[in-house]
Amino acid sequence: ITFAVPCYNSAAYMRHCIETLLSAGERAEIILVDDGSVKDETPAICDEYAGKDSRVRVFHKSNGGVSPTRNLGIVNPVGVFLTFINTDDWVEPDYLENLLAGKGCDLSVCNYKIDGSDIVWNSNINNGIQNKDGIRYLFISGQYSGYSFIGTNCKLFKSAIITRENLRFNENISSGEDSLFVLEYFCHINDYYGTDKKLYHYWQPGCGLSSRKNLVANFIRLAQDAQRVTEILQAKLQI
Repeated sequence: ITFAVPCYNSAAYMRHCIETLLSAGERAEIILVDDGSVKDETPAICDEYAGKDSRVRVFHKSNGGVSPTRNLGIVNPVGVFLTFINTDDWVEPDYLENLLAGKGCDLSVCNYKIDGSDIVWNSNINNGIQNKDGIRYLFISGQYSGYSFIGTNCKLFKSAIITRENLRFNENISSGEDSLFVLEYFCHINDYYGTDKKLYHYWQPGCGLSSRKNLVANFIRLAQDAQRVTEILQAKLQI
């Protein structure tokens, strides 16, 4: 199981993030991709963890944005399963244990919690294993539009599907690239496993009015990005 972690000027948070990933299981490896950080100690922290734990690998690259950074994590040899983590977020110790309860489903999804804010944003996730018909229902009912479905986090992907379908983050757009990647992945799966447990912590500091507006706007943007490709995906899923 591989954690792919894009890192950019995030020294203030990344130690906590990495420590939670290391605690998630001995079978996990962590790929830290430093996106040309120059403002803080991010590169040094990456190298520090790679030097003291064999489960950590580091790649340093020139600054190019989150899409090429994530893509670098994809193209390097990874485990049977792949999961993406933001460097200022963290996961519960049983994050992998719960997602692996899907018994090898093509995709596993969990719920999340927003930390650092008084905002409560929740996705309704159908617990248990869903087949192709269940996936179609997600699109018909609109349930897929929650952040737990259209963001890259809170998920366990099968590396073989990503490789077979040559799935990559679109490096030519700066908004909605994560939604497009996930929704494209949905086109190639036969089943998924969902758990409503809040196993992923999404860090959104501040609870003022402006913070709330920005966060809500961000989730609305994600939903709109998803809507743009819904018709294409529905056709591919033969809904």
